[in-house]
Amino acid sequence: RPDQKLACLTVRGTATINDVVTDIRAIPVPFPPEDEAGGSRRKATKNNDCEADWTSVSGAQGLALCGMARAAINLYRENIDSLTVLAKRGYRVRIVGHSLGGGVAALLGTLVRRHLEAIFEADGSCMHIDDALRVYGYGTPACVDAGLADETASYVTSCVLHDDVVPRLTATSIRGLLKHLLYVRETWVKDHLSADISAYAERAKGAWAPRWRQSFTLIKSTSKKQIG
Repeated sequence: RPDQKLACLTVRGTATINDVVTDIRAIPVPFPPEDEAGGSRRKATKNNDCEADWTSVSGAQGLALCGMARAAINLYRENIDSLTVLAKRGYRVRIVGHSLGGGVAALLGTLVRRHLEAIFEADGSCMHIDDALRVYGYGTPACVDAGLADETASYVTSCVLHDDVVPRLTATSIRGLLKHLLYVRETWVKDHLSADISAYAERAKGAWAPRWRQSFTLIKSTSKKQIG
């Protein structure tokens, strides 16, 4: 929108089998990677190797799901030059995404924001970074850790419709649901199974009872006419 000095980059949700693969790649990885955040790439060691039991992160990093993180990095590399040119011309950049695209948009916004902050500082731009970049996600899945989520709160807005399960679906919530279901199964079998069976048996006994059994009155009748 040249008239409003507004540039919008949209990221769609899951649409292909490749997108499904991106969805299910849920291993946490350090984000943003140091080479994209302005630092140098760390050498792999036993402590930060992807096969290690713990994922090491630096103070400037958080954790993100590897599928969405990789998609965000690819989009960043493809679009950062164009977004930089637009930002230097005074355009406000808005990144929007839905579902999978919402998670990728939030991560992409983190990379773009750090890049634009460095550009504005070097050029002495008068535009504030909070006005230059905003991210809007709809039905955004939980894709980062608490620290990174707090860091992005100032420029990422996530919209959730009522009881949409996607933004609430995490490894922790799934474990909690399974524990609750197992608890319900154990307590139900122990405390309520016999009572439920008895109740069903009582209902089955009266299932075919005449509806108006108490509404009729039987009247005796004689087969022979009385002769006076």
